Amino acid sequence: MVIPENPISSIAGREIVRRQERIRSADEAAIRAGQRSASGDLEGARAGYSKALDTLPE
Repeated sequence: MVIPENPISSIAGREIVRRQERIRSADEAAIRAGQRSASGDLEGARAGYSKALDTLPE
C-alpha cells in the first residue's frame, strides 16, 4: 500500500526550494555588485545591490 504524499507538505517543500533559489540568486548578484564596486563601477554596484535586495524573499 502506498501512502499518498501530504499535498500541504509538497506545496511547502516547493516554496522552500523556490526561496532557497532566490537567496542563491541574490547572493550571486551581491557578489557581482561587490566586484563592480572594487573595480570602480559604483553605479553598476548600486544597481547590483538593488537587484540583490529585490530578489530576496520577504
